[in-house]
Amino acid sequence: MDFFSRQMTAKRTSSRLVLYFLLAIAIIFVGVNIVLYAVAVVTTHDTGQGSWLWHDWSSQALLGTLWLV
Repeated sequence: MDFFSRQMTAKRTSSRLVLYFLLAIAIIFVGVNIVLYAVAVVTTHDTGQGSWLWHDWSSQALLGTLWLV
């Protein structure tokens, strides 16, 4: 067994797992925002102008998602 090659393989695998974790957080955040935006549209809440990131609850959704994760 070569310790250094196994260590390099473990580093690559760890980096990939961190990337997948960050991607999962981003997908969860987008999903939460889509659900909240859909609720705002259905309940005829003010949908704002422009992007769906415009809403006040968008930053709250991000912070809530990060807190849960």
